Amino acid sequence: MTPPQGDLENDAHLAAAAATGDGAAFATLYGRYESRVYNICLRITGDREDAADATQEAFLSVLRRLREGERPVRSFPAYLFTSARHAAANVAERRNRTTPAGEAPEPAPSPSAPRDLTSDPEGAALLAGLQESVRAANTSLPERQREVLALRELGELSYDEIASAMDLNRNAVSQLIWRARIGLRDAMRASAVASIVATSQDCERALPLIAAVDDGERAEPGDRAWLDGHLAGCVRCRLGQDALVEAGASYRAWLPVAPAAALGPA
Repeated sequence: MTPPQGDLENDAHLAAAAATGDGAAFATLYGRYESRVYNICLRITGDREDAADATQEAFLSVLRRLREGERPVRSFPAYLFTSARHAAANVAERRNRTTPAGEAPEPAPSPSAPRDLTSDPEGAALLAGLQESVRAANTSLPERQREVLALRELGELSYDEIASAMDLNRNAVSQLIWRARIGLRDAMRASAVASIVATSQDCERALPLIAAVDDGERAEPGDRAWLDGHLAGCVRCRLGQDALVEAGASYRAWLPVAPAAALGPA
């Protein structure tokens, strides 16, 4: 959910103060967004240490840009999460350059179940198993698909904001989100259910539109009416709609991980 306008205005004031050297303002912003930035970076890099490094880089990069006198920030979260996406990609690229060929980095540990489930061992085990399955499936996705899911689900950015962050147009974002969610679902099922693909120009138009509508994104009245008519007669796209819902629910069941205590706006 996009932060209320009041929160965005408060963020903008804090960002302006941080640009003038107000350390307390920057610390407030850091405390407010550290966990989300860390988890976005973790889901892109797949490694806790890399995520911690990328978190620090993202905040420092934003602070540096603010102090260099860039134009006022209208949406600090979108600005910060875009920086997080770039920082995570840079850290992952450095890690790949230093990892010997044939030797993969250690995967990030799966997040532990929340404390309120410890009284229910069976429920905790099921949740932990689901989260590990989602984590492993996410790791198998191409980097840009991991990025778009993290920005959408954790950063809660709109399609327009994601398009700006990733240098894409809005339709390309819809396509990427669709492919990422289907890829996640297929990887979790460990099966070739990738047969849910566009088999006609109408399906090619419908599938990304399904993703956008499911995310509550704006759609032209004509597009929505057309989609309803198409779904009424296309079994494949109805299956695709069900798959999207399943993938989205699974991804959101992957609970955020608390950053290491050592992280902070030093």
